Amino acid sequence: MMTINQAGLMTNRLQLTQPSAAGLKARKSPRLTRRCGAVSLAPLRANRRYHYDVFGNNYTGSLAGSNSLGYAGKRYDPATSFYDYGFRDYDSTTGRFTTVDPIRDGYNWYAYCNNDPVIFFDLWGLKPAQDKPYSLDAYEYQLRTNNGLLKQAVEELAHKGQDIIPYSSLLDNNGKSATARFANALTSEAGLSVLQDSTRAYVTNLSRTELVDSLNKANLVTGIDMNDVSNEIDRLNRMGVNVQFDPTKRDAFSISGYVFTSENTNSIVSQKEIGNQTYYMINDEETMRLLYHEDTHYQSALATGNEYQWFENYNNEFQKNLANGMSKDKAYYSLSDEREAYSFGPYNSEAETNFNDPKTGDKYIKW
Repeated sequence: MMTINQAGLMTNRLQLTQPSAAGLKARKSPRLTRRCGAVSLAPLRANRRYHYDVFGNNYTGSLAGSNSLGYAGKRYDPATSFYDYGFRDYDSTTGRFTTVDPIRDGYNWYAYCNNDPVIFFDLWGLKPAQDKPYSLDAYEYQLRTNNGLLKQAVEELAHKGQDIIPYSSLLDNNGKSATARFANALTSEAGLSVLQDSTRAYVTNLSRTELVDSLNKANLVTGIDMNDVSNEIDRLNRMGVNVQFDPTKRDAFSISGYVFTSENTNSIVSQKEIGNQTYYMINDEETMRLLYHEDTHYQSALATGNEYQWFENYNNEFQKNLANGMSKDKAYYSLSDEREAYSFGPYNSEAETNFNDPKTGDKYIKW
């Protein structure tokens, strides 16, 4: 019921009743029965009534103790005074979300309900709706497209590193293009023999110039703080990406065209000026093989046609390996994409042990 309070503000009068265990079991989640609204489930105790203004500021009743479901049926945290909208928290005192909109909808990524919660509502902290509850379909689309949420999140993470170095500026220890050398390795007889069918088809359908250009699309990010990576992985998992690896146990990893390493720039490359261009000479062969490994992943993702789909396939295979009783290490080294990438380096004794399979005849190739 809409009322005018003594300060002359339009308010929403909300009625909330405590759910019983049976009521919660019967429904997966509370249903809004009106905008910015009311939640009504089977009562456990006497009804309690709370009054809010349209932005969710409670002025009658208390949400302390067990009364954790408040404005719009969202869980209230008395420690922070924020409401949990699933994808981010909402601060009713400012009328704004506490973090940026994961799907970057509209122009103001912190505003709540377009600053008009009388007309709009937002069930998830993603996008305000007006006529019907917002489904997750649009979110899923944003997540799964090449230029969607995954890419945006990774680009934000990349800018927290020390340097972003395009693969196109990398030189081998002879001062030659590192990606041109890698193109030779990929298209050699031995290289093509270890590629997955989809990657092999992608590579062989490109001209040499196109292949080098494709390899050059990757970027090396140095000096990344693994704590930043862990925080970003947590955020990606909340967004549904389902990242399955522990970054602290990796020398390097790649997501969406970016190769991340905690190593400082000077420890892996040496800057070199040629004309008006800045290049980076890779300091040793082992580092070069590590970068080849990660760029192999990127080419495999490009071959899939959708980087998010590649990432999802990778995680699904990892989960399947675990379900088949493999240890985490065995599950990782048995992945199709890791078998492919480790064939180009760096040499890894564990990979060699896990790749040599007498049943299938598969063998680890020491490049």
